[in-house]
Amino acid sequence: MSIAKVLAFDLKGDYAHFKKYYTTTSPLTFSLPPKTVIYGIVGAILGFSKERDNKEYYLNFFQDKKCSIGIKVINP
Repeated sequence: MSIAKVLAFDLKGDYAHFKKYYTTTSPLTFSLPPKTVIYGIVGAILGFSKERDNKEYYLNFFQDKKCSIGIKVINP
């Protein structure tokens, strides 16, 4: 696979909570954002649509073999 474009950015915040999908009221959280969160963040940065019937729907751009995503923790 050849890389056509690369987008790199630092994301920083004082607080983030990525609720584990199998809990309802538990304070359990992932230490890293799940891939669906990353898709939403990158889609918002790039200005993709959240509407499913729009051809610019953000999940259309994050399909297998179309996009690879890597995460690096800089300061835990």
